[in-house]
Amino acid sequence: MDATCSVTPLAQRVERAERSIVNCLEILSFGLAAALLAVLVQWVWRDTIAPHVKLFRRDPVEAVVYGFRIDEVRAGSRDYSFPRVLYRYEIDGEPFESAVVRHPNWVPPPSDFPGEAGGDETDAGEVRFYGPERQQRAQEFLKQYHVGQKLTAWVKPAEPGDAMLVRQEFFDWPFESGLIPGLFVPFAWMFFCGSLDTIIGRPPGRWIACGWAVLSLASFAPVCWQYRQLLGPPGWNQFTRLQDVGLGLAGTILVACLLPRPFRNGMSVGLLLSFTVLVLIGLVLAVFCGIFGPLFGLKLLPSSMVVPFLEFALIGGIILGLLLGLGAWRGVVSIRADGEGNPDRTSGCKT
Repeated sequence: MDATCSVTPLAQRVERAERSIVNCLEILSFGLAAALLAVLVQWVWRDTIAPHVKLFRRDPVEAVVYGFRIDEVRAGSRDYSFPRVLYRYEIDGEPFESAVVRHPNWVPPPSDFPGEAGGDETDAGEVRFYGPERQQRAQEFLKQYHVGQKLTAWVKPAEPGDAMLVRQEFFDWPFESGLIPGLFVPFAWMFFCGSLDTIIGRPPGRWIACGWAVLSLASFAPVCWQYRQLLGPPGWNQFTRLQDVGLGLAGTILVACLLPRPFRNGMSVGLLLSFTVLVLIGLVLAVFCGIFGPLFGLKLLPSSMVVPFLEFALIGGIILGLLLGLGAWRGVVSIRADGEGNPDRTSGCKT
């Protein structure tokens, strides 16, 4: 049976007008999403992240130890011993002095356990000891330093006189909340374009994915970059590795949208299979370790099990996608994942 198509000039004009309207809606939706993203990121940055960055931002400078002392302070019913390391440093040729050491962790208020470091509103995070052997413990702490020793001091850029010898850790939650716009806006835009695709067959799936990738990179990248700058020399942690997976996935999808159809479809299938299988395995292992780990003496956090599988899923998905794309391009396999081969719903074709 032969298929014939009969399309009147009026139907063609209606079809072109419909496509123009949809294209305008796509551009408008992308612009609105970008504007909403800018507003949300600015709001989250101003109220949540910026104060956190200002509080914990420190630059390294070389310092020289010139003395020691132990301060005895009575707070309430307790006597505390604060070991002080006296050191000098220079900022743009101007000399400064400090005796602040700090504890590496942002510790809670004083503990009930003798000898444990604690902090309160006035000296949060400072190293201090209490109990019957507090002075001996403070002296033992100071033995790791000696006069003339060169150390790295961490100075607040806006206040050169504010320095510490031990750089404190900081909380991840401001940056985690800063990623909320990066989750909301791209998926809201993708849902809108997906609704258009369901109703009138446009835009194609590749452009929906491309828009999601662009908006995701625009929202994730600045927050992740600022987090890395604040994190500094200590290096990677679980949160930075998770950021790498998110940025890598968005970048991979963006590049895949620009590839020829065989590779584009291959990447879609490869990423979907890889993330489905490996993430499922990671979740199962995380649940298993969480339930049965204590019975076998295993002390593993669920994130330590899931994050590596996310990394493997991204790398494995890219490799599998490229292999499938190469096979489709050479005609070895047949893949059809983006729906671009569907007939036009407004063509007026008859069979």
